[in-house]
Amino acid sequence: MFRVKQIFIILILLFCLSTPCLAEWDKSDTTLLVMRLIDWGQTRDIATRKWEPPYVSDYDGSEYVYHETNHFLGKHPSIKEANTYFASAIVIDFIISHLKTKNNVLNKFKEYYQQYMICNTFKCITGNYNWGIRIKF
Repeated sequence: MFRVKQIFIILILLFCLSTPCLAEWDKSDTTLLVMRLIDWGQTRDIATRKWEPPYVSDYDGSEYVYHETNHFLGKHPSIKEANTYFASAIVIDFIISHLKTKNNVLNKFKEYYQQYMICNTFKCITGNYNWGIRIKF
């Protein structure tokens, strides 16, 4: 089974090797990828930070210091769940970034999808940063 650092390195290598070949790759694709990687690292930090016994969270009575706000991951995702989610999200982002066609509807979908995901991920990253959550791989 791959470790997270190996997956991270593979994704970076795929990005570096495929970028020169991508005629349609633009700044929004790069921005979304970088923001996904930062959010991934922060989610991994959330999954591992626990209170020192005998303390528990005031929020939900759990042993975790922080909770995740992504409804797909749940409040306390495991490292494996975070890795699966973000690896899948990055693959979906790559697929959507290649939807450049003659169909204006698909082109608008790509544009709106990226704008929404960049704004949403930026909100999550800055909120996590303000709470003191680090990037951890």
